Amino acid sequence: MDIGITGAGGFIGKNLTKKLISKGFNVMALSRGFTKEQVEHCDTIINLAGATINQRWSKKNKKAILESRVDTTKKLCRFIKESGRVKHLISASATGIYLANPNIKHTENDYTEGTGFLSDVCRAWENETKCLEGNKKLTITRLGVVLDPTGGALKQMILPFKMKVCTILGDGNQFLSWISMEDLLEAYLFIIENQITGTVNMCAPYPITNKEISSRISDRYKPIVKIRIPSLLIKLTMGEASKILLDSTYVTSKVLDNKLFLFKNPKLTL
Repeated sequence: MDIGITGAGGFIGKNLTKKLISKGFNVMALSRGFTKEQVEHCDTIINLAGATINQRWSKKNKKAILESRVDTTKKLCRFIKESGRVKHLISASATGIYLANPNIKHTENDYTEGTGFLSDVCRAWENETKCLEGNKKLTITRLGVVLDPTGGALKQMILPFKMKVCTILGDGNQFLSWISMEDLLEAYLFIIENQITGTVNMCAPYPITNKEISSRISDRYKPIVKIRIPSLLIKLTMGEASKILLDSTYVTSKVLDNKLFLFKNPKLTL
């Protein structure tokens, strides 16, 4: 099978490319200027393109975050709709579409959508794929925060602990809906091999609080100082993007559970 990947140069894309190649798939990186002819060489396409949200949300950066997702997906879906070969689009979204409320437990079929910038981006991102409904196999993967010590969010979280400082963000009670890189890659492979369509929350079965994450990291690095960073300071430093660290969203996947997907790291083992 020939698989195209947008965003293949990113943290997830690089790891997913290696995983698929190791399983015998032919993988083509669809770079920013991908063409209709390149799309036509693919049986399945995984859409991961998008500027990082881990930056200050200035007007300019917000525009880049939104347009890098919406414009790429719009172009991709136009080419796929006209293609006689592409059968399946697996397009990323994020758990940011859900309402941030620790008392609400979201699944694919039982959820409340949120408001604000991230939710708006996710809705616009997903809406661009609707033109394929009924024409092609379509899967929307709503990603939780991908935790892996070699990169991404967890690598940044670990840095102060390596200097023997345990940090807790805000009150530390905010839930993080997450997935290990290993399980994310296996879940993508599972979706491809089993032709799963519809919405899939790419999240571990046990969301974790910031305090719990700090405890797990502390078990490994044995910090000697504990610091709580007040929510106000985080908001002053990061502005609106502080929601990434302070919002509490509890998301799990009924779809993966019902399909008997086996998580290798369901409770964040470092």
